[in-house]
Amino acid sequence: MAFEGWGYGVVIVAFLITACLHEQVATPVCGFWTPGRSPLWSAQAGSTFASDGVVWWPTFPSGPTLQMSTFEDAITYIDANHTTVPVTSRAITHERLKLHANLVPHVYRRWLTPSKMNASAIVHHGHVLHGKTKPLRGNYISHRSVWDSTLAVKLTLDEFLHSEHKYWSRCYDSSGSDPKVSGWVDWVLEHVSPDIIPGIRTRLSVCLRVALEQSRMPFHFDAKHNILIQIHGIRKVLLMMPDTGPTVYPTAISRGHEPPGWVSTLDPRHLNYTEHPYAEKARMLVVTLFPGDALYIPAAWWHYVENTPSVDGYNNNFSIALNIFAQAQQSKSLSKEFHAQPCDPDSWAVRETLTYMLSKFQHRFFS
Repeated sequence: MAFEGWGYGVVIVAFLITACLHEQVATPVCGFWTPGRSPLWSAQAGSTFASDGVVWWPTFPSGPTLQMSTFEDAITYIDANHTTVPVTSRAITHERLKLHANLVPHVYRRWLTPSKMNASAIVHHGHVLHGKTKPLRGNYISHRSVWDSTLAVKLTLDEFLHSEHKYWSRCYDSSGSDPKVSGWVDWVLEHVSPDIIPGIRTRLSVCLRVALEQSRMPFHFDAKHNILIQIHGIRKVLLMMPDTGPTVYPTAISRGHEPPGWVSTLDPRHLNYTEHPYAEKARMLVVTLFPGDALYIPAAWWHYVENTPSVDGYNNNFSIALNIFAQAQQSKSLSKEFHAQPCDPDSWAVRETLTYMLSKFQHRFFS
């Protein structure tokens, strides 16, 4: 009985501390995701324009200093399978929470084991997963094809794997009308621990991407936090700060009833600095993902992706990845612009640490 009373006391104290910290950081909220509107990035982005060489990005006080590379160096690095973002473990730590709070991209190595999530397990559901293809020019998805659904062909994953098309994707959520698809989403989320996204309370969608040959996606950004999980094959990613987007010459692509999507018109492997002189000022981080690895891409970060397929045990040659798109706990402002980060990252990280410890304690002693 004494232990039980002590246990309830710990829960009450932790709850009160967490609630106080929540009030401390809930208002005001900083970090607009809209490029060009965030004070978070203005000084850091300005430093990249002022440099003619490598930029060393001091992520935050006491945080890691990262190398921001030119296009030429970045391509060399991804060809050599390098990674220049912080690499963390599966465990929730204060350091990892600080990376998340300060919107620093980082990699979780070997997050998923093949026995939990692999190519065969994904393909097994192929008959219920409907998606759309994306046309390739050579091995490149043109900037218009990223968002323009009129260029796509609707196929199930099974149909796609037996077609002449080379790239297929689809986003799903667990509230869909098809119970089989909803069940697949629930199955995915069961295998992707909620610990992977500190501070996230609502998962909005799970996106599946399959490529049957080498393919490349141009720079673009998403308005939600993104966890990119590599299931099969190798994936290379270049990452740029939100306010440095003008260096990749983006253009707006219509998405029907949704706001337009912004996509770069440059091909990083075929640059022409005479036509696009600002591209020389672009500075970026580099990531290489192997099966089981996951990458946290903060809202509004520009990212370019290369897929390299590999052969599975059934002689299928493909690359498979999942995106978990999620909105942060912070709500939208009155102007309906999504806020990506709290004003006080230190308090946010402490609060999330306590929230995590509390959930583990409740699961262990009261479930």
